[in-house]
Formats: sequence, structure tokens, C-alpha cells
Amino acid sequence: MSFLARLFSVRPAVKPQDSVRVHFKLSDREFGTSDERDRVHQLTARLDALIREHRAGEFDGDEFGNGEGTLFMYGPDADRLFETVLPALKDWEALKGGYAIKRYAESNRSVRIDF
Repeated sequence: MSFLARLFSVRPAVKPQDSVRVHFKLSDREFGTSDERDRVHQLTARLDALIREHRAGEFDGDEFGNGEGTLFMYGPDADRLFETVLPALKDWEALKGGYAIKRYAESNRSVRIDF
């Protein structure tokens, strides 16, 4: 297939994925401490392992700034994804006062869960 044929070929539609975003406060108004970010990364390794083990989707990363952190997870079923990571989140002291957003791609509906 030529370059132009590949460039203009129709690609199959990608099914939108559900997501779970976890939001939490940091100890300062910027990026938190180095130790704090290290603890978040320890948690994200655990979340990634749980999601893979249960084949519930994927852990996509984290973001820090303005005194807050966010964790990003995607999969075919937001409820299943959330239930998969919930035990690890419940044990995480830094999440107190934080929240999660379950987003359902097909209906474009979101649900907030406060911790």
C-alpha cells in the first residue's frame, strides 16, 4: 500500500474508554515534597499491578501541581476498574479529603466519590 493510500485510509473507530481519576491534596501549594511524591509513586505501582492482575484496564500516570495530585486510569468498565483499585485507595492515608471521578464514556456521565 502506498504512503498516500495509508494516509487516507479509513481506520476503524476506537471505542471510547471509561476512566477513573483520583484527586488528592498535597502538603504544599505546589508539587508536594519529594518524599510525598515517592509515596504516591509507590501507590501507583500497586494500582498498576492490581489493574493488570485483574485485567481491568490500565494505569496511565499521575500529575502534580497547584497543591493537588491526580491519578489517571482507563478501562472498558469504570465500575470494575474502581472496585479493583478501591482496596489500595482505602489504605492510603493521603487520600483523606480527596475524591475519585468515575467517567462512563458511552453515556458521558460522571460520578464523584468522596473519601
